[in-house]
Amino acid sequence: MTWLDEIAEGFPSRHDREPASLRRDIADELADHLALAVGREMARTNDAATARRAALERFGDPKRLARRLWFDAMKGEIMKDRMVVVGVLLMAAVCFAMAAFMWVSLAQNRETNRAMLEIMQKMAAPVGGASEETAASGLSQLTIRVVRGKGDGEAIPGAEVQLNGCPFGEQSEQLTERTDRNGLARFGPLRPGKYHFTVPGLPRDHVFGYYTRNTAGLWANDLDSDEYALYGTRSHEETIVYPSIELTSAAVTAGLPDDTGQAPILLGLSFVGRIASGGNCVWQSGFRVCLAPDGRMYEDHSHGRVLYHPKRPAIEGIPLPAMGYRLASMRAAFLDDEWEKDAESGGEDLAGRAYKVAIERNLPLSGPGAAAFQAIPRSRNDWRVEIPENLIGIIREEARVSGGLHTPRPVGTVEPTLAAIVDGKISDVVPIVKDTVVRSQSYGSGYDNMTHMEVMDFGGGAHTLVQWRSVPDRDPSRPDDCRFLLALYAWHVTKRDESGPIRGYEAVESWLEKSPLRLEEQPEFAAEPVGVYELYDDGKAGWRLFDVTPLVQSQIQRGRAGHGFMLRFDRGDVASAFRSGYTFLTREAQGTWAPFRPVLLVVEPKGQK
Repeated sequence: MTWLDEIAEGFPSRHDREPASLRRDIADELADHLALAVGREMARTNDAATARRAALERFGDPKRLARRLWFDAMKGEIMKDRMVVVGVLLMAAVCFAMAAFMWVSLAQNRETNRAMLEIMQKMAAPVGGASEETAASGLSQLTIRVVRGKGDGEAIPGAEVQLNGCPFGEQSEQLTERTDRNGLARFGPLRPGKYHFTVPGLPRDHVFGYYTRNTAGLWANDLDSDEYALYGTRSHEETIVYPSIELTSAAVTAGLPDDTGQAPILLGLSFVGRIASGGNCVWQSGFRVCLAPDGRMYEDHSHGRVLYHPKRPAIEGIPLPAMGYRLASMRAAFLDDEWEKDAESGGEDLAGRAYKVAIERNLPLSGPGAAAFQAIPRSRNDWRVEIPENLIGIIREEARVSGGLHTPRPVGTVEPTLAAIVDGKISDVVPIVKDTVVRSQSYGSGYDNMTHMEVMDFGGGAHTLVQWRSVPDRDPSRPDDCRFLLALYAWHVTKRDESGPIRGYEAVESWLEKSPLRLEEQPEFAAEPVGVYELYDDGKAGWRLFDVTPLVQSQIQRGRAGHGFMLRFDRGDVASAFRSGYTFLTREAQGTWAPFRPVLLVVEPKGQK
């Protein structure tokens, strides 16, 4: 074996970046050195084997020398490779650490999500006896528990609970339930959402409960029930603490100025009392009385009008719960000469002669101006209301303008925009003595907001009902072709493309003037309409005229005024979004709206003298 072959066996495997001549250069140089060394030893020993051994002992193993020289030459490239490997290993270690961190985080998130899901499942699970059907449908149940005196007090059976909201669809409804022998009133299944519930008291107690989270605000003017949220698939429970009621009575008198004028004055006074109890509830009581000119007191059920008749039985006191009261509002009117005639007739038609409100004076429910009264149990409660002297002149003027006093109204007092649209000469203005709105459902009590009435075709329908003072008998100077026009001021108009006509009917029986009248309280009316009128909408408020000439002429021929006139649509089941109708001002319109109160016009053709 030659030195080159022996040296070649010592090289490691070939490197990718190794120079092509590196191995040959190393082998050639080592072989030359070994050959020279052997030659020198041959000259000295003249023995080839001895010379070879001596050369190897001097240089060392040629394979090892070749490997070392190769590594010295490739050191830089090998170090680069090692650094790359180390870098790759470090990156791999970092990636592994990040992967491990992410895995641990995901595991923790899975545990957190599992715990949250368990909590949500527990919250969504039917509780308190909710039925499986309720839970499956996503609906709610509500149970109201009514107890007396305190949270763990005696259960009250037979108490009425009213729930207002949208229990079955988008339309607002009122549900009513009574408590069972355990004091529980149950509602459901109901749609989740926000509701209001109130608790009318037992009839003998004269109280009404409002659910509220602010029982400290007893005398807030806008006391109303707070929202109560119902969540799906759950059964909700709420306890209402009924107050311990002790009844007493009160007698009310008025302090009037000495000089109130010629005509006697009537007063309608409204009182409100409130107390708080446990269970998030404020309980309210209220009553209205009418004070006659002779000082006698009557219960006032006229819902905002002053209703009085000398032949009605007076009362010594009115029963009420013992609590603090405030004078909420005061209404007043003057009696006119016509009233004495009605009094002599025996008062068979009291509803037809309910006196209008000449003025309503709203008093603050709190603060230094409040009129406060205390109903003390087991004691005689005599309350005296002082009437400011400056109100008397205002009452008289309001009564004169609105027809409460029997004073002829000059033609010049017709509101100018009304006179401008009448085709003809206005020879007389007949005042409206009663008006109201008839609704299939009550939108609030209407006691303190009677300045508007409606004729609408949605929500079961709303009808306008008016009655005018009797038209004088046939006047020979009045032309045969004169017309009678009912003038109503439309404060708001809503019209859809397919709105039906409005029909007018004669009322054939008397009716009570309160606002609003429920559908079952409306008077009977004639089967055939007096007139058919198209809904007119010019995009702005204004007068609307309804020709009632046939009806008034018939009343004149019969010699009596009749019982009134009703405007209504044929249908009342139109969806709220597509409703049509008018909102009119009533004869209670105050201030700048007073000239726009309804009237009946007697109109002669143009050119008549």
